[in-house]
Formats: sequence, C-alpha cells, structure tokens
Amino acid sequence: HRRTTKDKGTSVFETVHCRKDGSKMPVEVPVNYHEFEGEAFSISFVRDISMRKQYEEALELTQFTIDRASICCTWIGRDGRFFYVNDRACRAFGYSRQELLQMSVMDIDPEFDGAVWSDYWSRLVRDRVRTFETTHKRKDGSTFPVEINANYVEFRGLEYSCAFSTDLSERKQIE
Repeated sequence: HRRTTKDKGTSVFETVHCRKDGSKMPVEVPVNYHEFEGEAFSISFVRDISMRKQYEEALELTQFTIDRASICCTWIGRDGRFFYVNDRACRAFGYSRQELLQMSVMDIDPEFDGAVWSDYWSRLVRDRVRTFETTHKRKDGSTFPVEINANYVEFRGLEYSCAFSTDLSERKQIE
C-alpha cells in the first residue's frame, strides 16, 4: 500500500480491524503520502464501514432475489422502454437481457401501441397500482396470456412502472 500511495500520492483500501472486545469491523482507510523536511509520511484515517457493508449486503440480497424470482419482473420507464428485466423475463420472452433492455412494452405486447401506453401510464400515475390481463409475444412470435401487477414508483426524480407478470397459459387451459 505504501508504494502505491507514494506513486499516486493517495490510495484507499478496505480491510478488517479488531475492536478491543475482539470483534471485527470492516474499515475503509484513505491514505495520503507527504514528504516533510526530507521525511516521508503516510497520513490516514480509519472509517468504520460496518453499516455501509450491511446496506450493501442487503442490496445484493435484494438484487439476487429479484433477478431469480419465479415470476417476471420488469421496470419500465415513462417512455415504455425496459429499464430492468429479471432472469425469468428473459426466459419467458426468449430474449437476452441486453436485447430486452433495447426494447419497449410495445415490442412484446401486441395490444399496446403508443396511444394505449400513454393512456396506461396516465392511469398508473393516478392510481399508483394497476392489475390487468394482456398478451405477451416471445422472440419466436408465439404469444401467451399474462396477468400484470404494476406499481408506479418514483425514485430520485425518475418514474417507473415496476411490473410483475404471471404466465396464465396453464390456468387458461384449465378454464
């Protein structure tokens, strides 16, 4: 660390320190290199990052869980474009994540066009929650019925439809 700090003038690293009671705590150590009157000094401060690590772990668990959920989860922007799709959505539509993130609702739902999306978005913003049935189209052109549970979410000044969709094919076949 000292060599890196000397070469760059500064460095930051994470490590684990032991408390007086023997418990461990994750820390972040920013280090600055200085020379004064011909002597080299490393000046550092140690920050306890226990809370940050707990939040990061919770966020990772949440992301891991949503990515692998048994139903399709998509976040859709005001313009109808996908902002996020989980693994199940990729499998259901037959597209890669990268492909879906270049697409919009209008590409996978034959019942939605620009005017229908605009009306849907207005109602979602007003009602905050929408549940409805529609039809989705896979990459191979085949279609399947779905139930959509959508929630309006505003986060850091951006608006999203957080939609969970369930394939109704089996239920429709039974009916």
